[in-house]
Amino acid sequence: MRRKRVVRNPAVRLRGFDAFVLRRMKEWHVPGVAVGVVKDGRPIHIRGYGLRHVGSRLPVTGRTCFAIGSCTKAFTGTAMGILVDEGKVDWDTPVREYLPSFRMRDPVASKLMTARDLLTHRSGLPRHDMVWSGTSDDRDALFKRLRYLEPSKLFRSVYQYNNLMFMAAGVLIERRAGCSWEQFVRQRILEPLGMSSVTFANVAMAQGEDFALGYDRRGKRVVHVPHENVVPVGPAGSMNANVVDMCRWVAFQMSRGKKGRKRIISEQALKTIHTPQVVFQEDEPYEELLDPSYAMGWTVQAYRGRRRLKHGGCVDGFNAGTSFLPDDRLGVVVLTNVTRSPLTRVLAYNVYDRFLGPDEIPWSARLKRLECKKRADARSRRTSRKHEGRTSHPLRAYVGQYEHRGYGRLTVTLEGGKLRATYNGITRSLKHEHHDEFGMLFRGTWPGPNRKVTFRLGKDGRINSLAAALQEGVRDIVFRRIGTKPDRRRRARSKR
Repeated sequence: MRRKRVVRNPAVRLRGFDAFVLRRMKEWHVPGVAVGVVKDGRPIHIRGYGLRHVGSRLPVTGRTCFAIGSCTKAFTGTAMGILVDEGKVDWDTPVREYLPSFRMRDPVASKLMTARDLLTHRSGLPRHDMVWSGTSDDRDALFKRLRYLEPSKLFRSVYQYNNLMFMAAGVLIERRAGCSWEQFVRQRILEPLGMSSVTFANVAMAQGEDFALGYDRRGKRVVHVPHENVVPVGPAGSMNANVVDMCRWVAFQMSRGKKGRKRIISEQALKTIHTPQVVFQEDEPYEELLDPSYAMGWTVQAYRGRRRLKHGGCVDGFNAGTSFLPDDRLGVVVLTNVTRSPLTRVLAYNVYDRFLGPDEIPWSARLKRLECKKRADARSRRTSRKHEGRTSHPLRAYVGQYEHRGYGRLTVTLEGGKLRATYNGITRSLKHEHHDEFGMLFRGTWPGPNRKVTFRLGKDGRINSLAAALQEGVRDIVFRRIGTKPDRRRRARSKR
């Protein structure tokens, strides 16, 4: 007698997962979460938990849109791969052959930088995120500023995460495709995949009916924070989407470049995009997570011995995670509306544990201990300098506009007897610490202790510049005061 074939529903492995999510949300003080699980090319779990709008008590659904931050980078990598298929870009041809105006401060990087380099964080340039955060400049203006930003490492020597290089990749895509990066991604990727919820700006997302507000954790409370404008570096992190569409995206990444019978990208190009290009180290000492490397828009790292591709995305008020195990045809998407929460990893790891077995690793407890240690280390490093020595000039002498070719303009004002600095539309207090040194307090995307700002004097004894410690690994960023004699000479030279 022929035995009946039993088809087991993979969703049974997620029994009890809903309760697990709710417990972990409470533990990490996260107001809203959307989770999607893809197995063998189809979603087996799509669900919203908690609130997308705390004040109005509006619930998260499977259709709620969240900012996905740097998960956007994988879309930019795939877009570049499509152009490679069409012969419009080659992975290893110098960018200057396509964009003659491309310049880096390092002449070697200027000459040899390729599309592959733009997408793999090996340019030698540290983040320099202050250049674009809050800026009103467009993508082309930021592209021109690259030549004035100081590298911290040799070209192709190490991995250094950098959003500006993905912005430059977007500019390359635009010039070779003959349309904006947004148009190309929508027409060549989103529309064929049916990803209709995706927007490319916070303003566009807020025009929808079902979208999440972003929050920050402040102890056990959450406070609403404005959605960060990432449009100037859009190819690095401006996209918004719901979990339904992100499951379509993850399923496509495991489909060898096809959606049904329609080919979107060649299997070879997608394989190249998924191939490790540069290794790096992480500060999480867990035996289940080994040997991280970066491909093109994806981090490649084993999980419990299985090959895994992943990428996180964090902007003010939101944290997202996309990942998949290609050999197991299993993917997980976690979208949250709180900044810098480990919950995206806790939930993804738990899904993988349920399928890989035999046990579920206590990731939440592990990451809680790690977070407590990092906070303790940060407190021990934090020093509060006493007010020492008077400034060399009355405070009104420091008021003025200061400029750096790469960073743009910074304005110092005097309000209520205290100096304040405005940069890219954001005003921060300057707290006097020592002689002509001040501390500039940072919150949001770059929290932490005061960044040192030192006013410098010229030969005539007047304040002619300020040096701000805005980027680790390089010298302080020197902003020249506009209107000083050296500044007038520099402008005259630039006109000639």
